[in-house]
Amino acid sequence: RAEAKNGAYLVQYGSLYPLFVAYFASLGGAGILCIFLKWRHSSSMDRWRALYMLIGFGLFFVLSFVLTIILPGLMERDVTSDYTYMAFVIPAALTAYAMLRYRLLDVRLAARRLFAYLFSLALFGVPVLALFWALQGRWPENPTLNKVISALLLAVALGVAPAARELGYRLAPLFLFPGLYDEEELLHRVSEMLTTPDMRAGIRESTRLICERLGLSGLTVVIPREIFTGKGDWMAGTRRGEGGLASFHEISFSGSPLHRLITRPAVLEDIGAGRESSSLEEKMREAGLVALLPIRGSLGEVGVLLVGKKARGAVDPIDLEFLGRFCERAGIYIENYLLSNYLLTQLEEARKAQRKVEELDSFKTDIINVTSHEFRTPITILQGYATILKDRYAQLSQEKRQECLENIIHSCHRLTALLDQFITISRFQNKETPMVKQVIPVRKVFEDLKNELEPDQSFRVKSQVPAEGVMVSTDRSYLTMLLRNILSNAIRFSPPESPVIMRADLEEDKVRISIRD
Repeated sequence: RAEAKNGAYLVQYGSLYPLFVAYFASLGGAGILCIFLKWRHSSSMDRWRALYMLIGFGLFFVLSFVLTIILPGLMERDVTSDYTYMAFVIPAALTAYAMLRYRLLDVRLAARRLFAYLFSLALFGVPVLALFWALQGRWPENPTLNKVISALLLAVALGVAPAARELGYRLAPLFLFPGLYDEEELLHRVSEMLTTPDMRAGIRESTRLICERLGLSGLTVVIPREIFTGKGDWMAGTRRGEGGLASFHEISFSGSPLHRLITRPAVLEDIGAGRESSSLEEKMREAGLVALLPIRGSLGEVGVLLVGKKARGAVDPIDLEFLGRFCERAGIYIENYLLSNYLLTQLEEARKAQRKVEELDSFKTDIINVTSHEFRTPITILQGYATILKDRYAQLSQEKRQECLENIIHSCHRLTALLDQFITISRFQNKETPMVKQVIPVRKVFEDLKNELEPDQSFRVKSQVPAEGVMVSTDRSYLTMLLRNILSNAIRFSPPESPVIMRADLEEDKVRISIRD
């Protein structure tokens, strides 16, 4: 109950007044506790910010409690509660000082945003509201029409609001602090850079532009090895050195905890207590970083953004908000690049598989041609001598019969050798017959091959081996079979009078064997 008596304003409280006092005290105390916990778990500049805010709101809470509860209760009249509003100057002033002194917020950017909001409101909101008031009472006898007009004006307001906001943000940099970066314009330019097919160039150019505009000491995009499917962590960005800003691209094998994927931003001054947090804070300070921001695509995190220190003051929330929007675009850009790279890899593998199939098909055709050619000669000989024996057996002498039979047997041996070669090659390709390596002299292999030949062929074959000899570690049967086939072709498809040279040359830890006709 309140009344004025004898020139004084008297207040008599009811039964719920203690509950009101408890509510006010708990609400204010909870706020003070939150600021205290923030101060306790902060460090560096953020700790000083929280300290100023704690002092300001602490004094305001105490003064408010004294002016609105204690003094009116002692004096039995309320002459001090109105001064509570004046006491709010204390926390407001200390908070503003903390913001300006320790750059909790870039006031210039905040003022620009406020101007953009007020400009949008004045340009679109005021005319729409004035039109609403002008038309609201125009037809009092027709409430339905008034409702329709109200709905149409609401629809117009909702429709033009995004355009008004966009226009306000575009015009604000022209009137307030034109030297600062324009968030929308900078984001638009960065988005254009993140469309180049070369991801390294896109990341380097965009981070360089952001470092220039925001005054950052560095900005690095990291794609961990588990995302990039490489041996190390993929890194690209911009650093500020003695010669100014320099873009870079590298692969890191350090396995630094700063390169791990994160799900939420980690700001140096807001890192909480704990062993893991202390380790992360130490690593960030060593690297000169003030924040780690997740780079997220449509399917999840694909990287992390390492934010360096700001040349003037601390990185404020507006800067972090802009960098967060950059991370959104970079995440989609990186995800699309990785997906395209994966598809190109799959396409290249498919092409390789197709080429291999074509080569196998061509090899199969060559095998058929070679096989038919190799088998045709002994089969023709078999057929010819068998026909002679069948048709002219009685007319042939015993010597001619024996010659025909020897040629038939020789052709059979040749067919058997050809079949053995194909079977051996097939088993070797299917790894059914393992290689048995042994150290053998090349000179001995050459001599054995030469001794297998007919006398009229053997004299054409010459061998050239270094005087000290050459030893090779290989499977003797496979090497002999391979050289036999090459030597046979060289003899068969070269003039009878031309020599065939088998040569062995040492090349460091290898041996080159060649057959030249």
